[in-house]
Amino acid sequence: MKVGYALITQCDSLWITLLWEKYKVSELCPLSIYRPKCSPLWRGLSLIWDDLRRNIAWTVGNGHTLNFWNDNWVPNLGPLRHHALRPDLVDEDTSIVDFATIDGHWNIEPLSSLLPTTAINHIASIKPPDICDADDLCLWKWGALCRFTTASAYNALAASLWKPKCSLWPAVSKLKFLKEFVQLDTSTAIKLITAASTHQSPFSIIRAIHRIRQRCWVTDMEWIPRVCNKIADAFAKMTPPDSFQL
Repeated sequence: MKVGYALITQCDSLWITLLWEKYKVSELCPLSIYRPKCSPLWRGLSLIWDDLRRNIAWTVGNGHTLNFWNDNWVPNLGPLRHHALRPDLVDEDTSIVDFATIDGHWNIEPLSSLLPTTAINHIASIKPPDICDADDLCLWKWGALCRFTTASAYNALAASLWKPKCSLWPAVSKLKFLKEFVQLDTSTAIKLITAASTHQSPFSIIRAIHRIRQRCWVTDMEWIPRVCNKIADAFAKMTPPDSFQL
């Protein structure tokens, strides 16, 4: 993730320029950087590229590098393609300068047929791109200073993984259990979760688990070797995530 962020924010560096030229990437922040034949480094970057794009935002400058539909440049909305009234009319090569007038205003009229009023109001509150301004600025979405750190990247990714995907969990969390028995197949996870200093762990997910365990119940953790759990795993994969019938 750190290297991926550097690809976007340090594009003047020689090693980054060489990478862009080697893999023939013409956009600063394309939707994908996948290449069928590439180095292990580039293959790893392509796998986390979607996560990186979701966690960066842009400040409008001269508008030359910003894609109108795909880049996250409108606060609180995210990429505008998710708000398009007619997805079939979305031209993904459109730059934000295509919707700005020569005299420095937004060209609202063509937007009215493409986006809802709420989205247009958000756009109208942003200063239009100006050819005299500096380059568009990429920012990390998390942290008070919007600066990338490995810890903030981990927290952002862990938060998305920690969200319960099963509709049963909101109901379960309201039940008054006296005791919960948890089985894990990773001994390292057991040690992290049961350590005495979990409330001070540098990992946000461990601190979240600690707070859950402090509720009005007793939790026991047991390590089950993965090789002993193959049958249960096979049964679990046979049913959809939201189905509770074996």
